Amino acid sequence: MGTANLQEHPAVPDLETLGLNPFQWSLSSEFESMSLSLYDRARRKAWHLADRARLRWFAEQYQRWPCESPKRLVVGCESSGTTIIAKSLFGKGRLRFLVEGEQSWVWDARSKIYQGQATFRDYPHLRLFDNWKVPGFAPVLPQLREVYPNCRAIYVVRDPRDVIASAFRTFRIKDRAGFADVPWVKADWLGIEETDPIARMAMRWKIYLERSLKVDQVHYMRYEDFCDHKVATIKELAEYLEIPVDLKFVGSICNQQASNSRARSYAPQGPNSWQHLEALEPEDIDRVKQICEPFFTQWGYA
Repeated sequence: MGTANLQEHPAVPDLETLGLNPFQWSLSSEFESMSLSLYDRARRKAWHLADRARLRWFAEQYQRWPCESPKRLVVGCESSGTTIIAKSLFGKGRLRFLVEGEQSWVWDARSKIYQGQATFRDYPHLRLFDNWKVPGFAPVLPQLREVYPNCRAIYVVRDPRDVIASAFRTFRIKDRAGFADVPWVKADWLGIEETDPIARMAMRWKIYLERSLKVDQVHYMRYEDFCDHKVATIKELAEYLEIPVDLKFVGSICNQQASNSRARSYAPQGPNSWQHLEALEPEDIDRVKQICEPFFTQWGYA
């Protein structure tokens, strides 16, 4: 079914905001044509009453918490490969697929929930989607699990040095000063007080991973393993999520740049791309390693 445009509704308190109030619908439009037979008019009235009943049921379900429906989520630090993995898993199918770049209200939700200014119940339209790709939900997984207990998450772990290198390419940055203006680097919602942009990105990587470990039903995978065995990795992830996957489709897209080419004109790169980034100094690499321990060693990046 693809994604739906709810951009105008950053926080939906009820169905009226979405234009789904069943009590404001008029019957008059159903009977404008008096040329209709009595049978046809009765049939249309029955359809209308059935629609109103369905909307009433939906209104009740929409406000019921926790949401018991199964959900699936792909998270990980930004520039970790979450886009291509989510697209491979969810890009072909009938389930509704939310991508945070098309639904930017999730950034507001992520920040406010992490800071304790809101909860996931304040964003009930999230439940309209079956599959989510929101990297920034990683540090709020504990809060999410409280209201979506049946949500299974895939966490994509990538070498933090390559995460930094990928961000440089994403925003077409050439130097350290430019990197300081990357939205993920300068954002302050995580409470990072460090001013050095490279260190800030490394701290973000670590906070995401630390917070995700506080909940269960999270399946961790290395982006590097995906690069080595792309179709097989997606097949394994789909089995964990208990969803069907078209492996032929996966094979056709897994070597492509998953994001819009107007935003990212480069080809996706595999492990150790940081070695070709001139903006990273040896002392930067050492500090990234230090900040990201013990996960840096645990995930095989030492």
